[in-house]
Amino acid sequence: MKFTKYAIVALTAFAVISTASASASTLSDFIEANAAGQGIEMKIVNFDMGTVYGNDTVGTTSNTPDTWAAGQAGPTGGVGAEDGWGIFVVSEIALSTNTANPFYQRGNAAKGGNTELVGIFYGLQDTYVEQSGATSHIIASVNVTFDIYEQATGAFDETAGSAARGGASVYTTVTGGTKVLTAMSAAGFLRIAGDKGGVATEFESEFNNAGNSGSGDTYLNIVAGSGDLADILNTNQQSTAASAINGVANSDIKIDFTTKQYVGQGDWLVQSNDPVSAHVVPLPGAASMGFGLMGLVGLARKRRSA
Repeated sequence: MKFTKYAIVALTAFAVISTASASASTLSDFIEANAAGQGIEMKIVNFDMGTVYGNDTVGTTSNTPDTWAAGQAGPTGGVGAEDGWGIFVVSEIALSTNTANPFYQRGNAAKGGNTELVGIFYGLQDTYVEQSGATSHIIASVNVTFDIYEQATGAFDETAGSAARGGASVYTTVTGGTKVLTAMSAAGFLRIAGDKGGVATEFESEFNNAGNSGSGDTYLNIVAGSGDLADILNTNQQSTAASAINGVANSDIKIDFTTKQYVGQGDWLVQSNDPVSAHVVPLPGAASMGFGLMGLVGLARKRRSA
């Protein structure tokens, strides 16, 4: 087969693009290739610790949880005044329109699973507690930071529990890889003024201390420039009825969680398998490189016809 001049130039430009892409985060590239411009759902397996409140009369509320009359037990391994922290690993990623067929599966090389996304969240502080049932509480919190790393699949290990935490944002089997995203919990998405913890609520959960189970939600804003994954998920696509009433800008990530009592090695309070919703855009520069490729092809065609 004889290659024309513009075909050779096109192949050369494609090689440049491929080389640039290879230098970026492997999984970020993989996610972009499979879901550019679309919504995604990530399944995370989570292990965490949290403050547990004693039981009071149903309907009792407090905006100063530290003085909860029925007492409390702080999170095992907590740092400073935080009321919650934990670690997680992404098990699957799928298009939000086709969650039954994930394009990424941890441990499955054919689906990008040679590397894994893992994370740590920390700094959570409770600002409101309500006795919602005989042994359950609604808890509003703020100031949660999420850091996500990429590392070789299999490095994640939760079995050491709190003993493997080496600082507020450090966990031995999580934070040794390449950081690809940092995100912060966002206010205004869960409650309006006068409702439970109010507009300031950034993270809300309902926890049953009789069986160590519960559920909740949080919305996150990505810290711009915090990594390759941050670059492709920083899209401001998440909103709620409350955020519309409160007049806050859209966020980037939504997390729904349903927890159950942890069963296994380590001293974790609860574990969960949660869906994380986000939206993907092409990495910055991809479009301009594409236009550059088109320009090179056009130039070669022009020269050939001259």
